[in-house]
Amino acid sequence: MENLQPILQALYDFWDITRGFIGFTWWFWLFLALLPTFRSAWLAWKQWEFLAKSKYIFLEMRVPREVMKSPKGMDQVLHAIHNLGNSPADWQDKYQAGEVPRPFTFEIVSFGGETHFYMRCFFKLKGLVEASFFAYYPDVEIIETDDFMERIPKNFAELESKGYDLFGTEMVLVKDSVYPLRTYVDFETPDEDKQFDPISTVLEVMSKLKPEEFIGVQINVAQANDWPKKWDGVVKELRKSTVKTEEGFNLLQMKSPRQTKVLEAVEENLSKPAFEASIRFIYFSPKTMFYDSFPRRGIVGAFNQYAAQDMNAFRQNFKMMTLTKLIKSPYVFPATRMKMRKKRMLLNFQTRETPSETFIAWLLSNHTFNWYHSQSTEINTEVLATLYHPPTHLVLTAPHMERIESRKGGPGAALPIYGDEKAIEKFQ
Repeated sequence: MENLQPILQALYDFWDITRGFIGFTWWFWLFLALLPTFRSAWLAWKQWEFLAKSKYIFLEMRVPREVMKSPKGMDQVLHAIHNLGNSPADWQDKYQAGEVPRPFTFEIVSFGGETHFYMRCFFKLKGLVEASFFAYYPDVEIIETDDFMERIPKNFAELESKGYDLFGTEMVLVKDSVYPLRTYVDFETPDEDKQFDPISTVLEVMSKLKPEEFIGVQINVAQANDWPKKWDGVVKELRKSTVKTEEGFNLLQMKSPRQTKVLEAVEENLSKPAFEASIRFIYFSPKTMFYDSFPRRGIVGAFNQYAAQDMNAFRQNFKMMTLTKLIKSPYVFPATRMKMRKKRMLLNFQTRETPSETFIAWLLSNHTFNWYHSQSTEINTEVLATLYHPPTHLVLTAPHMERIESRKGGPGAALPIYGDEKAIEKFQ
């Protein structure tokens, strides 16, 4: 017992010193513990402020009767748009200005079978976006227009008061974004009789709408930085050859042709610029004709055509889908949860919501009966060009889209640009 007395005394002295140290420096440790929360709250506030001050314009893409170019042209347009993206250059831009990449929005909407292609971009980029389009699609007309959201109910309460019901969901990737999807390149063939434009599936579904129905497919994108670097570990793992041991000897097992093909596809996928994308669609109609299986099978089926075997595919984000059941988690109040999801989906569609990177912003967007599970996914320019591009001549859209005969031309290069009032009289 006497031998334990010095040990106990040493422990007591150590505890006394530790308690005194903590009592003197507690404010410092509390500061360190709360610093991540404070950082998240500060960023959430400044980023919201930055986006709220950003002014956007709305453009409609009107296509001529025949577009002979493949979606490759749109791929090049998106390369140019990717370069227009902004990002914070230093800590001052990030923490003081709250700068985040301003999103571009690409939308295909149908009002009762009348289909339109819309875009939203930062107002200062209008001329550059138009120039990007005209460089590859000289016959396509880009016109500034009002936000089509003014044509639909302002909120879910107004939608319900008019006797409508709504279905909506988000589309995300089954596997990591490093694994590619099928794109327009996979649909191209030298045989003219077998050529196919994948966007025709979406347009065909939209063309079946009745006058009081609405479908909108929305793709919000922002520049994804350091995309290839993020997946370096996956690429290195795919490049490794398998080593197996037999009778004490290490044998190098070569990759199968399929494994080699996957590696090549992944590297090709990463070679293109990428966007961080949020993809969603909504459908609403009068309750008397409401049938959610129509968009759920039609639009989701259109996304299923991009599935690549052993690679990647689209799937629904079931935690955001406006369909709940008692047998599905969290197993309580299914009707209330469904209504809350419909409210959120319509609001996210109207505000073109993109998931925030901060925890506090996510926390504040939750509701007791509806936790925020929205996801974004990385897609490269080739995939986005497949999902959104001027319909080619292979697509029969005449009954469903307003076509133009030709794009309006600008003034000739030789026309005088200087003069006075007297010079104008000869043109009157």
